[in-house]
Amino acid sequence: MLLFYNRPDTEGPKLSDYEKCEVPEGSNLVSVLSKALGQKGIVRKKRMLYMVGQTRVHVDRVENLGDFMELEASVLMGAV
Repeated sequence: MLLFYNRPDTEGPKLSDYEKCEVPEGSNLVSVLSKALGQKGIVRKKRMLYMVGQTRVHVDRVENLGDFMELEASVLMGAV
């Protein structure tokens, strides 16, 4: 799955908008994106996901960087 997040790069709580696209297994998307945009590195991580009510708790162990936790609460915005 390919995800695009639109959110401020700041500390603390923030609203974010995202769009996701299903990518079929065996797709050459990684190759195409690498050729088009270049590749700076590879992030290897293991993620544990917990649900607490409407909040997703992500606990990540990132190779060579350490452990991280993120809280993601779903908020449905009304029509503008």
